[in-house]
Amino acid sequence: MSTTAGWFAGPGGVPMFATWHLPASAAAAVPSARGVVVLVGTVGDEQLVAHRALRILADALVAEGLAVVRVDLPGTGDSGDVLAPSEPGDRVPSWTDGVVAAVEHARSSGAESVSVVALRLGTVLLSHALDRLGAVDHLVLWDPWPSGSAYLRRLRALHVMSGFEQFSRDAGVEGPGTWIDADTEAALKSLRLQAVPADQPATLVLRETEQAGASFSADAVAPHADVVATDEAEAWLDTVRLEARMPRRTIAAIAERLSKALPHEPSPLVPMTRSETVVATPGGPVRERIAALGPRRLFGVVAEPVDREARGTVLISDTATTYHAGPARMWVDLARTLVHQGLRVVRYDFLDIGDSPNGTSLDGPRYYNDSCVRDVVDAARAAQGDGPLLLLAHCSGSWASLMAARELSPDALYLLNPLIWGSHPPEMGPTVSGTVAVADGTASLQSRARHWVRENQPVRRSAQAVRNSLVRVGAVGSADGRLLSLVRGGTRVTVALGTVELEQYHRFLRLGGEQRIAASDHVRVDVTVHTDHALKSRIVREHLMHEIPQWIATDLESLWMGERPL
Repeated sequence: MSTTAGWFAGPGGVPMFATWHLPASAAAAVPSARGVVVLVGTVGDEQLVAHRALRILADALVAEGLAVVRVDLPGTGDSGDVLAPSEPGDRVPSWTDGVVAAVEHARSSGAESVSVVALRLGTVLLSHALDRLGAVDHLVLWDPWPSGSAYLRRLRALHVMSGFEQFSRDAGVEGPGTWIDADTEAALKSLRLQAVPADQPATLVLRETEQAGASFSADAVAPHADVVATDEAEAWLDTVRLEARMPRRTIAAIAERLSKALPHEPSPLVPMTRSETVVATPGGPVRERIAALGPRRLFGVVAEPVDREARGTVLISDTATTYHAGPARMWVDLARTLVHQGLRVVRYDFLDIGDSPNGTSLDGPRYYNDSCVRDVVDAARAAQGDGPLLLLAHCSGSWASLMAARELSPDALYLLNPLIWGSHPPEMGPTVSGTVAVADGTASLQSRARHWVRENQPVRRSAQAVRNSLVRVGAVGSADGRLLSLVRGGTRVTVALGTVELEQYHRFLRLGGEQRIAASDHVRVDVTVHTDHALKSRIVREHLMHEIPQWIATDLESLWMGERPL
């Protein structure tokens, strides 16, 4: 199997991002496949959660001799947008046009057979684009929303449950990691899942237990369709991302249905994507290109100025459970903003996340370990050109970047919502039945011991008290010790903390550590009152989107114009 990623021209010339998965035969001089399956995802936080499952589905389909193209609709993922990120306007037409453009892109490869798998809100968009798609061999509607209104109700409910509804403002609908402006909201309210024509082969993937507020009638949409019942959706889509279980039985069922339904004879195809594109942004055009970073060839997208050489590099490391687009596409928008400060900005995926190569775990990454630190070091060295190196990171990515900074000695380090400050925290990642899940089904004695301590509350509290005491007297590493040692090496440090993170920060300070940090001209501590660790609320993201460019501008001025306090 081979994979290639790039952009193609979508609605109105907007670059749409696509990842092609090709069978082994595609390595021949003339690539071929039994057909192309277009995977249409969804929007907002659902897309962030679904990304890994869609990649696993692509791999399963390729194993059946099919080619697959995963696409980001306009304004989502790594695609361009018809509107600026904060500009009001109805985005639904660009999304439905994007579905049409994705199918046309698949046909442009020369494929004789094209099918479509759409997920969640993508099913509603697909149903409204059907009359413009032409002949499609097979449709799969995976866990469909019955209407745009049902989707919006779910967003509102999740937002209230998250506890951030008091911060909402402006017209529109907010959900965790998702913002729907008023114009798009009005358009979604008018959308219902359209019936599939009786002569269109189709498969419906439906929950065994109906989702609250999303009643669905298969007979009203596609009475002729094959139905796959799944009990995996709740543990995948209706839980926190740290606990999400990949719906592997459902994926296998979809791959089996498509393999049986589609032609058995391969036909030649040539994917037509570009590994580099120019994206329009409010500040002007931005050049973006695909990069394979370091010896493990981590997947990265490099954003650079169009008309001049970059004067420094920013490496964005997200958590080890989120791919490079970030919550609500925050890293994409931030990268395109920082380019206008003359910077090269690299957003990338850790090993076993997003579009980087798979590692050793069954259902997701391991993090807070040496492998994550090595990824930061490798990505930074592969991405950096002339000028300063700046590391920007979130959560577990902050920990990995903090540890990597000892080797990289970056010019500036920006840690967003860090929780862990110690050198050897317990490794974390997906678990199965309460045990560490790794490829060979075993776990190290150290991992098992740490797991036992975490599960045994009295032992955990005692261990934590001992650790805190050792930190306070300076017997083990502390937050102030690590930050000030970086400053002595020439690194400017910014730490952005919410309420929960501030509590952890204080736990890792030595006696007098807060005063030592406050006395430093090269450590900036930004504290805001919130409990949104995952950056899922709009108000917290907007705060950081406003502050980060200013922090970076100030730090770069210090670097180029001489020393000055932060």
